[in-house]
Amino acid sequence: IKTIGKKAPKNGKDVTLTIDTNLQSTIYDQYKSDSGASVAMQPKTGAVLALVSAPSYDPNDFILGMSSDKWNSLQNDANKPLLNRFKTTFAPGSTFKPITASIGLDTNKLNVDEDKKISGLKWQEDSSWGNYYVTRDESYSEPANLLNALVHSDNIYFAKTALAIGKDNFLSETKKLGIGSAMPFEYGLQTSQITSNGKIKDDIQLADSGYGQGEVLINPVQLT
Repeated sequence: IKTIGKKAPKNGKDVTLTIDTNLQSTIYDQYKSDSGASVAMQPKTGAVLALVSAPSYDPNDFILGMSSDKWNSLQNDANKPLLNRFKTTFAPGSTFKPITASIGLDTNKLNVDEDKKISGLKWQEDSSWGNYYVTRDESYSEPANLLNALVHSDNIYFAKTALAIGKDNFLSETKKLGIGSAMPFEYGLQTSQITSNGKIKDDIQLADSGYGQGEVLINPVQLT
């Protein structure tokens, strides 16, 4: 008996997860028939406690092979259970407003107590915007300062703040936050963006970017 080939065994390594299975299940169950993504992190360490994409599917169906009917039902489902929502990017909307505020503060372009004198439900910088207006859901009697703008989720306030910040500052400061760069994360995530081509073409796009619209797309993990 001869040994033709030999290779020393390499022992496996322990895999340590930070996911809290109870929290993961609880968040997923909250979605019921809705679709969306949720991320929960330990704020002091950044440890990921939950990564939820809903609706989902049973991965065990793939182990022994899946019937064509089952596969087609997943592919054709309007709720897209095969789409990993925490991996991709979405328009962040109002969740981006605190980021715009922080940029305004860092660049000394925002006075938190200043009343921006906003009235009505729509606003444009000047007539060069044509028929385009930034709109908001409600008006309020309190001064249009940072606190009240956050309380009332005032799109116009943050559009004005973005314009005060300026295109160059807005782009450079968001880059400092890692937006536009691949995240150092074990699970591959789609890269967030402020624009599709690295440039803000005009003041309308800049204003819209201030409240998380325009071409802004953010990954849920990065936003958390």
